[in-house]
Amino acid sequence: MSEEDKQPFLSAAARDRERYKREMAVYKPARDVNKPKRPGTAFMLFMADFRKEMAGKEPEGGVAALAKLGGERWRGMTEDDKRPYVERQNEEKMKYETNMEEYRRKVGTLPFCALPLLLLGASVGADWRRISGALVMRVFFFFPRQNCLLGHTFKIKKVDLTLVSKLCG
Repeated sequence: MSEEDKQPFLSAAARDRERYKREMAVYKPARDVNKPKRPGTAFMLFMADFRKEMAGKEPEGGVAALAKLGGERWRGMTEDDKRPYVERQNEEKMKYETNMEEYRRKVGTLPFCALPLLLLGASVGADWRRISGALVMRVFFFFPRQNCLLGHTFKIKKVDLTLVSKLCG
């Protein structure tokens, strides 16, 4: 193919490269669906209850007026009135920390190539066995949207038995 014949393809590739750079500049990676959500603050827990209490009785200003009214009520509450929300916040925080520990342990023991797959929404299954005296783990990634199953096998040097029991059921 001569240079003249290549020119339309080269210019199309250059335009596509520029478009790709623009799109990647504003790209925000998807949240890991397996990562636990952060707990709400005491005020946020109060506002959830307050919105339920005020359902059907919204003030004229809409959502903004409702938020302002909730903020005023929160500021007017005593420490004793706030205590149930603070206790719920602490309970949720403890639960979040244990879930995060488990999540870090799970993600930390998977092969590096598995992390992007988890971010894409894959669910993980594992199968452990000994082959020639070495402990081997076969990890399966299932993508529900694409109805696709991928597998990866690797040797394990250090075994976390709690993780093995959780992954293998």
